[in-house]
This record gives sequence, C-alpha cells and structure tokens, in this order.
Amino acid sequence: LVFASTCGVYSPAESGAIAESCTVDPQAPYAQSKLMAEMLCSSYANHFGVPSTVLRLFNVYGPGQKLDFLIPYLVECALENCEAIVHNPTNSCDFVHVSDVVEALVCSASQKGPFEVLNIGRGRAHTVREVITTIGDILGCALLWKQGDGRPDSQPAGYADIGRAAAVL
Repeated sequence: LVFASTCGVYSPAESGAIAESCTVDPQAPYAQSKLMAEMLCSSYANHFGVPSTVLRLFNVYGPGQKLDFLIPYLVECALENCEAIVHNPTNSCDFVHVSDVVEALVCSASQKGPFEVLNIGRGRAHTVREVITTIGDILGCALLWKQGDGRPDSQPAGYADIGRAAAVL
C-alpha cells in the first residue's frame, strides 16, 4: 500500500530540515484526516502484514493543477497581466514537481518493508517572493502583486529532509 499524505501533518512550529521524526500536530481538518489515515496504514501493516509506505508530500506543483494553488495562480496572473494577491510573501516552502512525486509513488510500490514514512520534497525551501521572481524571469515579464491580509499558514516553515527517501527509494 502506498499512501499520499501531506507535510501539513507536521507542527507549524517546525522549521529548517523537517525529518519524519519531527513533531506532528496537524492544524487543518484535511491534514488531520491524512494523519488518521497514516495511523490506519500503520495498523494494517502491524496487524495484517500489509506492507505500507506513507509519502508525506511537500508543496506539489505541475501541469493541470487548480488555480487555487500558488504557482498556477501566479503563472495565470502573469499571463493575464493582472495583479496577484499574495498573503504571506516571506513564507518559505519546499516545492516539488509532480513528476518527482510520481517517481516516488512508483518506487514506493515495490517496497517490501512493513511500514515506512518518507518525506517527498526537493530538500530546499524558497520564499513566495523568490517564486514570484522566478516566474517573472521564466515568462519574461514582471509579475505584478500586492500583499494580502497575511492570514496564518498551517504548514510548517521548513523543508523536507529527504535523506530517508533517498536511501529507501
């Protein structure tokens, strides 16, 4: 069994390199449901011998993603030449491309261990401001934006420690 979870299960107080052993304290119902599902995976591995790998995905981006996610939203704003509203421009995130996530999913399907939790990310963080600049550079335009209300972020401020994933996968 391979289960796609989220980095949102980690405590928002976590920063720097976030290892699988870091504190879990999901703040949103979605992340809480993912942690409960992780516990079920562990239970099935322990009680019924179902090999299970949990992948805690960091900020996935790529083709076909909805506009309510940061990167497609910013790209759309740049292409439409409209001003983006960015709530937390100094927040840093570990952005991982969907093709890397698919590779991790495929590799995880061949794992024989009883139960494993692995972080899937790039292993480095970028601020939202850096993402804005990068998108503008790639598209050859200045991306117009203004700061929104600065609503709190329930995601940890760090980036994935991908050491275990690199070793196992």
